[in-house]
Amino acid sequence: MNSTKGEFQLQNEVEKCIVCHGQIYMGEVYYRIGGEGIHRECLEEFAKEYFMEFRNVKEEK
Repeated sequence: MNSTKGEFQLQNEVEKCIVCHGQIYMGEVYYRIGGEGIHRECLEEFAKEYFMEFRNVKEEK
């Protein structure tokens, strides 16, 4: 079987990361949050957006 690297990657693609939209492949470590896949490297950016509604600024009284 003569497969190119690109064909191999497409065959092994599980899904796309909801943050960077890059492929998540079989055997790759990733997080599943709310039914969506997120790369380990994208977790911090995801958390910043996810928790934005809980952000507060402490003000003097």
